[in-house]
Amino acid sequence: MIRFDSAYFLSFVDNTEKKIAYAASFGKVDISDQEFEFYKRELNNINKISVRETSASVIVKKCSNKFAEVVLDPTLLLSGTEWKYISRKEKVPKEPYILTYCLSNNKEMQDFIKKLRLQTGYKVIGISRGLVPMFRECAFAVPSPLEFVQLFSNASYVVTNSFHGTAFSTNLNKNFFTFIKGERNTATNSRIVDFLENLGLADRIYTKCPKEKINISQPNFEEVNKKLEALRKKSINFLTESLDINME
Repeated sequence: MIRFDSAYFLSFVDNTEKKIAYAASFGKVDISDQEFEFYKRELNNINKISVRETSASVIVKKCSNKFAEVVLDPTLLLSGTEWKYISRKEKVPKEPYILTYCLSNNKEMQDFIKKLRLQTGYKVIGISRGLVPMFRECAFAVPSPLEFVQLFSNASYVVTNSFHGTAFSTNLNKNFFTFIKGERNTATNSRIVDFLENLGLADRIYTKCPKEKINISQPNFEEVNKKLEALRKKSINFLTESLDINME
C-alpha cells in the first residue's frame, strides 16, 4: 500500500541531506498500530514537517514527538490576484453562470444546484462530467489548468464538494457553497472543515439542500482575505526557514 512505501518519506535520500515535508496529509484522523510503527520509523528521518490538517499534526506528534506546522495547501501560496493574472487570457462565458465542481455523486448537492439555478436564473457549467450525472440544463467543460482557474474566477456562484474547488473559490473571493457527506470531523471532511473554520467560513458548509430559499449573500471577504494572507505568510515562512532562504 502507498502509505507503507518509505519512498514517500524520501528513504532514497541520504540522511545527511535535509528532508522537508510541506503540507503533507494522512487522509485520516486516526491510525492503526501497524501504521503507528511505520510512521514512527519514517517520520524521524524527516527534518521539518508541515501538514494540511490539525488532525495530521496530532498524528505526527503521537508518532514522532515532533511538531508539525499546519500550513496552507500549495495552491493557496499564490494570492487570488496572482491566479487571476496568470489565467487572464483564457476564454470563458461572459454571461453569469453557476460553476459546479463535483468529485463524487451527491444527490443533495444536485438538488441544491437545481434550486440555485431556478432562484437565480443563471446557467450551470459543470466540471467533471464523467463523475456526476447532472441534469440536461447543465453545460459541461473539460478545462485546461488555466481555464479551470478562470472558470472559477468568472463564476457568479460555485457549488462544490472538492477541497480545491473550495480553496480556489475562497482565494478568488467567489460566492460558494461546499457540500460534505456525514459528520464534519471525519477523515474525508477534515481538510475542508479545518480550512473553512480557520477563515470563519464554516457557514459555507452544507450537507443537505435547504427546504427554504437559499441564502445567496456574499461572505465578508475583507476579513477572510486578512486571515488567508496571515496563513499564507506563515506557510511561506515555514518553507523559507526550513530551506534557510533569506527573503530580504
